[in-house]
Amino acid sequence: MLGGMRKFLAITTFFATAALFAAAIALAATPTTNEAYVGNTAHGHYHVSIVATCAAKKCTTATTATISIKAGSPNKSKSGCPYAGYDLPSSKIKQGKFSAASEFVVSGKLIKFTLAGTFTAATKIKGTLTGVKACGGADTFALKGVHLDQAPTIGATG
Repeated sequence: MLGGMRKFLAITTFFATAALFAAAIALAATPTTNEAYVGNTAHGHYHVSIVATCAAKKCTTATTATISIKAGSPNKSKSGCPYAGYDLPSSKIKQGKFSAASEFVVSGKLIKFTLAGTFTAATKIKGTLTGVKACGGADTFALKGVHLDQAPTIGATG
């Protein structure tokens, strides 16, 4: 009888610990609002800027990712990869993940960029940015957030 009780207690403790661990992981992937993530991709093909915000007046969890990228080089021009900044559409953050894609016509050529990211912790993002082959194709990024004192103004202000 005592052995059965120990076994039951051990199994219950194991599952309770597993549930707490899973909850901790889920909470760690919840993005904090008013965080800016800025930096270069792993191989330096692109510069990424992501701002995580929330539309409500009072909130602690980000629901929207505003994404800007720079491609090309101001010093070394490359055919098919003009140096410029590109704003991708804002993306809803769902279960710690977001993605956006857009196409741009530059000098008569179509350039497409796709970005997908995942919050690995409340203030850390990992992801991939895919662009045209001339700009380096696909490149990964891992960025740490910096808290903004107030949410940035998006769109027209005047």
